[in-house]
Amino acid sequence: MERARKLRELWAGLDPRRRMLIWALAIGLFAGWSEIGAPLDSGLWSLRNRYFNRPASGQIVVVAVDDKSIAEIGQWPWPRTVHAKLVDRLRAAGADHIYFDITFRNKSTRAEDDAFAAALDRARGKVSLVTFRSLDSVARTSTEIMPYDEFAQRVELADAFLPLNAMNQADRVATFRWVGAQPRPALSFALANKPPVLATSYPISYVPDIASIPSVSAADVVNGRIDPKMLAGKRIVVGMTSSMISDPIRAPGVGAVPSVFVHVLGAETLMVGVPRELGWLIPLFIVALILTYAFSDGPRMPRHAAVAGGFLILMIAPPLLQFRSIFLGTMPALLMLTIGCARYYWWRFRRQSDERSRSNAVSGLPNLTALRHEGDANDSGLIVARIRNFSEATTSLPVDDEEHLVRQIASRLEIGGASRVFQGDEGVFAWLVPPQDLGGIGGQLEALHALFRSALNLGSRSVDLAISFGVVAADGRAVPNRLSSALLAADEASADGSKWKAFDPAHLVDAEWRLSLLGQLDSAIGRGDIWVAYQPKLDMRTNSIIGAEALVRWSHPEKGVIAPDEFIRAAEQHGRIDRLTDFVLESAIRSAAGVNAIGMSFSVAVNISTTLLDDQRIVATVQLLLNRYKLRPDLLTLEVTESTALQTGAESMRTLEALRDIGVQISVDDYGTGHSTLEYLRAIPSDEIKIDRGFVANVAHYSNDRLLVESTIKLAHSLGRKVVAEGIEDEATRVILMSLGCDVAQGYLIGKPMKLVQLMQLCTPDAASLTS
Repeated sequence: MERARKLRELWAGLDPRRRMLIWALAIGLFAGWSEIGAPLDSGLWSLRNRYFNRPASGQIVVVAVDDKSIAEIGQWPWPRTVHAKLVDRLRAAGADHIYFDITFRNKSTRAEDDAFAAALDRARGKVSLVTFRSLDSVARTSTEIMPYDEFAQRVELADAFLPLNAMNQADRVATFRWVGAQPRPALSFALANKPPVLATSYPISYVPDIASIPSVSAADVVNGRIDPKMLAGKRIVVGMTSSMISDPIRAPGVGAVPSVFVHVLGAETLMVGVPRELGWLIPLFIVALILTYAFSDGPRMPRHAAVAGGFLILMIAPPLLQFRSIFLGTMPALLMLTIGCARYYWWRFRRQSDERSRSNAVSGLPNLTALRHEGDANDSGLIVARIRNFSEATTSLPVDDEEHLVRQIASRLEIGGASRVFQGDEGVFAWLVPPQDLGGIGGQLEALHALFRSALNLGSRSVDLAISFGVVAADGRAVPNRLSSALLAADEASADGSKWKAFDPAHLVDAEWRLSLLGQLDSAIGRGDIWVAYQPKLDMRTNSIIGAEALVRWSHPEKGVIAPDEFIRAAEQHGRIDRLTDFVLESAIRSAAGVNAIGMSFSVAVNISTTLLDDQRIVATVQLLLNRYKLRPDLLTLEVTESTALQTGAESMRTLEALRDIGVQISVDDYGTGHSTLEYLRAIPSDEIKIDRGFVANVAHYSNDRLLVESTIKLAHSLGRKVVAEGIEDEATRVILMSLGCDVAQGYLIGKPMKLVQLMQLCTPDAASLTS
């Protein structure tokens, strides 16, 4: 087990390209030893033989027992006198030697056998007959077939047996075969007029074109219709080619052919020279060298050329070498080269895609995805530089100038100690710092900040950049989480006017708490932990309570009272404010309807988040609740902050108009904190403005604040808007506001936020007690 583990570790530690080379070599070796590529090899030879062939030597002529001969001479087997006449005709034409690829195993009539024997005697040793081995594939037995004894004693014998490979193809010839106690040379050796060698077998070259082998019909020879010059001095082989009597044999890349032609091709192979088999290991070794070079880091074009050359050699070399009777087994090497290259190029494509995904398209710098995959990122400190005006700086720059700008930023960061700079979007740059260097990081960032005070030069243009830095230590969290923390610290530094800031881990607790708040929000509403408090509003003219502002409160069973800003802001940021607003709206409208039902005129105000004004769902919700609880629309006021009103887009403006159309009052809250103008205020569809408590609180002490409030009240009245002043904390402030013409007062002097039952106790005709 230990050895296996070490081998796995060793394998995993290898370069991916070495692993690919080893796999490809293993596949090539397996294909060679198992001959698993034989079917592919056969198809490949078909392709090669179509384009790489040569004419036969013409030294061997086939006398074919073809369909024409069967038709003229008669049904097979022919009388022995026909074969005797065939021998005589061929000898008369000057044939060098006659070979019969026909077994004369049985006796015929005495006269017929004597006639053939006499013809053999007249040939004087220039005729050869064949032995054969018949295989019974069903019984799995074999039978030796020998010529009739009378004939065998007069001639030389050769063996016509052809062994078949796993594809039932004749691709080799046995050089000799033991028949009885005698070694009989293969017919191919006899045809080639070569002495038998003591080798087991040799491959057949199918480079010679079978169609170019000279062939004549046996009928033409017997009937004297053949030109003797065609046969003079040639070695003649008589064989069966008729589809009615021959048993075709399959040849690689050629198909089914009469066996006599296979013997001729075997002879043609020998006539070129002694066949030499180089095997498949040499091509495999050459391909291994090619792949080793192709998988290296050398120049790309030569490596591609080496691969292309390897394929070309493996396709062309075998048929070319066969012209010299040299045989090369290329299928294992071709399989190895194909699989190895396919795997390598796929791996390279994936790596390049990955590299593109980990680099910035404009600058080419590694991006934040690359940072997340950096080997030592989890154990290092992380620094983020935020260029606050990056978008403004790059808006009008050409792509080349933007790249130049980013490169200059990265160069300055590297001068300041950044070993490798990673670029994010919108002017974010990050780098890693060894943990031991974080102790002195403040001085380094101070120096970097000073360095960026100098403008960057882009040709004739100079660009000033505003930068802040965020630092986070290696605290065990993943890189994406720490990256967000560093960005938060950089933003806090920018907001504080600091040059840099380290991330405070307490933020993690706050973030977890805010997320848990959101998870508990819906159940808290159902349990009644979230409820609505009401802060009364006082009519300054009648000195009576005319309504209240509905304010949401959360009494947590474990945490106690949770500040409204804390959970309202979290609900807005995470898309949960609509559920909370629906709850407050329904509670406020139901309560106001209940108060009005006992004969009192009582209005209620509810704050509406900016995010809810982007579509008109809020309009339908308000209409539904007003109808359900039968409250007059003018008794409901929806408050939007001044900043919201100033930033309101066309869709939000239509929503406010739709709310006013159903009779709901619209109030601009926190007025005075924005920068509204008279024209813009006139365009906002509102019925009242609510002066921010920051101005109201000081009217009794500062004349400038009193003047501002007085002018605001006059402006609002001139536009037909009521004025609500909130933050009334003392009697002097209330008296001054009443003298300035304020319509409604709201604040702790009038009454703190309370439950509805407590509020009803304040709603009495005698308002003197309200200011006590």
